[in-house]
Amino acid sequence: MKKEKYNETERHEYIIQKCDSVNAKKVLDVGCGNGTRLTNELADWGFKVVGIDIDKPSIEDANRLKGKRKNPIYKNECISEHADKHDVILALGVLEHLPDKTLDLYLSEMNTIGDYFIFSIPYGYSSSEFIGRLGKYKNKILTFLGLKKLWMSPMPDSTCNLEGNMHVQYFTFKRFCNLLDKYGYDIVESHKFYRTILPQQFIFFCKKREQ
Repeated sequence: MKKEKYNETERHEYIIQKCDSVNAKKVLDVGCGNGTRLTNELADWGFKVVGIDIDKPSIEDANRLKGKRKNPIYKNECISEHADKHDVILALGVLEHLPDKTLDLYLSEMNTIGDYFIFSIPYGYSSSEFIGRLGKYKNKILTFLGLKKLWMSPMPDSTCNLEGNMHVQYFTFKRFCNLLDKYGYDIVESHKFYRTILPQQFIFFCKKREQ
């Protein structure tokens, strides 16, 4: 387990380096959004990239923002609709949004169409995740404190904030390792990325378990 300070640029470099290390040609980015965070960058590095997302407006934005690039290819589809094989599959900041049954579906389906995998998940008990939990009870808390009309700004650099929590899974390192083992992923290496004294994010580089 490697411990590092969180840095988005270094995280991207790590992902590109891992794709290179297994001589990947085809990369699938699951939950790619509009493609600007990483998908287009991977294509610029020479990988043949497909980005999929269930959010249609995000895919429409991705196809617009990629400009005249023929690579990557963006598709509005779920993992269960995607049958093509890929050398590396990315699921970065995706799994924490999925309820249990959908999480099971994604982990089982990805393992049938990929050889190597890179997962990133937030640590379920980091400061931003704790604030995200409070978001579920925002109105009750504000009413109790007499601050119902006070505007509360979202946390910077966080998908979890007091204006609404999108995360439904709160992973610990052990729990996620158990999930990977259950669905046939072998961990090659893992990293903890820190912003404070608590880990902010885990990244796992995995391969499909040999039968």
